[in-house]
Amino acid sequence: MGTDALSQNLVKAAGSSWWKGSSSIVPQLPDFTGGISFRNTFLGTAVTQRTDHASVDGHDAVELSGPRADVYIAANSPYRVLRVHLKNGVVIDGISAADLRYSNFDKGFGIVAPTDVIDFSNLSTLTPIYTVLSVDTSGCGSPCVVSASLKNIGGMRPAKGPSTITFTMTDAATGHVLGSCQAQVRPDVGYNSTTGVSCTIGGVSGAPNAAIVTATADNPGQA
Repeated sequence: MGTDALSQNLVKAAGSSWWKGSSSIVPQLPDFTGGISFRNTFLGTAVTQRTDHASVDGHDAVELSGPRADVYIAANSPYRVLRVHLKNGVVIDGISAADLRYSNFDKGFGIVAPTDVIDFSNLSTLTPIYTVLSVDTSGCGSPCVVSASLKNIGGMRPAKGPSTITFTMTDAATGHVLGSCQAQVRPDVGYNSTTGVSCTIGGVSGAPNAAIVTATADNPGQA
């Protein structure tokens, strides 16, 4: 996710929930996990020295050393990889200074996929994420009523609370805040739908010529 407002709104909408994204962001470690790549990178002609009767976590092992790493293979059948210790300055699959130990062969991780998952590729699975399309100050007289048109780029998943729109009137010349008001978005609308809110800025009678009114949305995110 980026640092722009939309990305941050998406992160806030997810909260501490489980979420899924593109599989392309999953680290790829072929030289450590793929049989052929592992052999080409660390074994065969890559080995320059062999030491028998090494020990890894109490297991008898053979140490096969080369310019990239020290690799420890179990001395007994089925001769599994027990440890890979990269040499200083070596980078493999984007990893450096690694000391990896392999264990729990032929065992499942026991991980159960969560059922309540946010899918960023389908924004309709998120909580409401309102963005401001436009601000209307034509009703700013006495009293000064301002309104905004909104669009929900999220969904209808329950949130911590209603989204809040804050209107702020600022003197364009001095930057001084002349007044503000807030309005909650009720009821929520579905994905890609539009709605509107309005409120009254107190202490203001008509919008000064040099005044600017902005509206910002606060979307509380996942409950």
